[in-house]
Amino acid sequence: MFFFYYLVTHWICFPFHQLQESLAPRAADPNNDWYDCKLNHARCKVSQIQFLQGFRNQMMDAIKGVSKSNKNGLFINSCFAHCQSERQDTWFADDSPMIQDKRGPISR
Repeated sequence: MFFFYYLVTHWICFPFHQLQESLAPRAADPNNDWYDCKLNHARCKVSQIQFLQGFRNQMMDAIKGVSKSNKNGLFINSCFAHCQSERQDTWFADDSPMIQDKRGPISR
């Protein structure tokens, strides 16, 4: 059995520090079109939500082949803390994601 771990910070629940720094940094948004959306997702325009949803849909399409196989495992994590994937305290904290009573990287 193959276990596939995919870490993506922009998946469904977009951490807004990632939106601010990656998708719409100040240098790429000189007119501040994303300013309100970056600070509060409830202020995003319909076109901005559509853009973010499009990003999510592209990622979901990219993993379709792997996700449909009954021989593979799939763990998709939207990081809840900056640098989560490289810090042991975020993977093994009491409130860290679990699969079958085991924390992320040791769940198989």
